Amino acid sequence: MPLVSVIMSVYAEPIEWLRLSIESILKQTYNNFEFIIINDNPQYFEGISLLNEYAQKDKRIKLVFNKENIGLTKSLNIGIKESQGKYIVRMDADDVSMPERIAKQVGFMENHSDIVASGTGCYQWNNEKEKIAHRRTKNKELRSKLIFDSPIYHPTAIFRRVVDDEIVKYDESFRYSQDYALWISLMEHHKLSNIDEPLIKYRISNQQISTAKHEEQNVYALRNQKNAMRMIGIVLSEDEHSLFQDYTRHPEIIHERKEIELLVVKFLNQVRKKNDIIYSVVANQLMLIYINRIANNYGLFSSLVSLLRMDFKIRSFSFYNLLSLMSKYF
Repeated sequence: MPLVSVIMSVYAEPIEWLRLSIESILKQTYNNFEFIIINDNPQYFEGISLLNEYAQKDKRIKLVFNKENIGLTKSLNIGIKESQGKYIVRMDADDVSMPERIAKQVGFMENHSDIVASGTGCYQWNNEKEKIAHRRTKNKELRSKLIFDSPIYHPTAIFRRVVDDEIVKYDESFRYSQDYALWISLMEHHKLSNIDEPLIKYRISNQQISTAKHEEQNVYALRNQKNAMRMIGIVLSEDEHSLFQDYTRHPEIIHERKEIELLVVKFLNQVRKKNDIIYSVVANQLMLIYINRIANNYGLFSSLVSLLRMDFKIRSFSFYNLLSLMSKYF
């Protein structure tokens, strides 16, 4: 019985990307895994041929062929249903895992029995350049950032297959951002974490759904943001939720400063009362967004007055924020 089930869904990735991705798993220093690959495109003939080729060579590979395209969320749930491991490791068909990725992630989870899911940093790369992207590591920090973005990079994730005596499943009402929804549900009663080390190469390309389906992504992002607020106990009206999403995710949408300031103050007053959230983490993130907005739309003096006024209202002055604002003008 394998300890780890690696799950990958493929659709129509360039064949060389798929080959690199599969090879990076098969060449892991850790060997006690099964590799479940779900083909979600019956017309992906070149990919199907490659998958069969690898399955004949390596018995750790288990192939699943969907009769029709059903999407990533449902495909991943099929993979989980077919899995036998204690841990589920995610892999995307256009990414590359470092050789020690699984070994290090399994070791981390085995040594931290209170963590139900974790991830790693990653190298964000395209054909020209790459940069290292980090994620915070402590559960309280991740919880504090939950309303802004997903706490774990999905392609780096490892999670326990069974939590609270039930097999973990993705919410199939989320066509996109299904990972974000899963982390929110798990964090309601459990801890998440990250390893502060890049253990995959995460490919940035114009073929990704976050670029091609941007508007639809926003619908699911709003749902996740609202669910995250509900989970941590933040109460806003529907209009305030909409304004908060514009404020945090759509810098191109302009609102009156007073309207934004009232919302931020109301939000932070609620955050201040939460013992499981780090106030400074949330406040700094909101203020950095505020700085970018005022710097893009107002002159230096007006922006400086606005920043100092907001610092007074939220009772959190930061020289870093002041320097950030000044850097926008000089």
